[in-house]
Amino acid sequence: MKLTEDISPQLHDIGSKIQRAIRSNPDDQNASGWGQFLDAEGHKEQIGPYGTCGAVLFGRILEPSIPVSEKVACQIEKFWSDPAESEKLRSQNVRVAFLVFSLSGTQNEKLKLILTKAVDVLKARQRGNGFWGDWSNGANDASAPPRQETTAWILLALHREGSATETVTKAQQYLSSFIAPHGAHSEYQILLRQFC
Repeated sequence: MKLTEDISPQLHDIGSKIQRAIRSNPDDQNASGWGQFLDAEGHKEQIGPYGTCGAVLFGRILEPSIPVSEKVACQIEKFWSDPAESEKLRSQNVRVAFLVFSLSGTQNEKLKLILTKAVDVLKARQRGNGFWGDWSNGANDASAPPRQETTAWILLALHREGSATETVTKAQQYLSSFIAPHGAHSEYQILLRQFC
């Protein structure tokens, strides 16, 4: 992706601000990440999956050739593997999708393994007619009601990742059923144009 000259300086300024806001994990000096807020009072020490994945995604869009640091990869591995950290990440399908979206195309072997596992989780959670619910609760996944927005985000993440083609097709078909006939426009129609 090439950045236009009009917005490139602003994006690089944002990227510099994000890089300066990286935080060391106080419980593990080999791990670093970001919070959802770069400089909000009361949140300056927080490290979470949304902030970390958002920073990784922004960096990969801005400078795709620069690899994710080992400390950040270690923090993402903690979010995924550590039972104390992973429950919140894994319980919401859109959080898993955001992880997939941010790690797609990574060359880091540790992150490739997490990416594969996260894709497998999303594939396993898709309901029979192609949708996902907002959350997963193990055996009670079927009780999560269908969510078009969640399905659209997961579709976007899996499409970007590129390996779950059958899963993507089922999600496209599910969302296509909400498109009004005779050329009426909807947010789903606009989204699906990206993938069809």
